[in-house]
Amino acid sequence: MQLKVVSIRILFNDNPPSFHEIRRLSGRLHEEQRGKDFAQKLFGHRSEKMTEKYLDVREKVFTLV
Repeated sequence: MQLKVVSIRILFNDNPPSFHEIRRLSGRLHEEQRGKDFAQKLFGHRSEKMTEKYLDVREKVFTLV
């Protein structure tokens, strides 16, 4: 498998995503490319149930804190 290097510049406004939002996105992207088992190992979860919570696609409803 050949990997492609991509450079992305992301600009955040006054409300950047939280650590957990970024972590969830990373998990979903890795699951898409390599499968759920890989994502679970990446997260470091022992339980598949916990991984499912992170990989669950939420509605676009946010609470600004």
